[in-house]
Amino acid sequence: MRRSPFFYVGDKFKLIPQLQANFPPQINRFIEPFCGGGSVFLNVKNNLY
Repeated sequence: MRRSPFFYVGDKFKLIPQLQANFPPQINRFIEPFCGGGSVFLNVKNNLY
């Protein structure tokens, strides 16, 4: 897992395993409008950014 270089209260890094369990197995495009520190964005496997 990749950790965001931006630390802030509310970081989702520790929740990534639980969040990934809810994602579909194949993601073509992942758009995260409220990126925050980007921990989830950095750890989602998708085809397009």
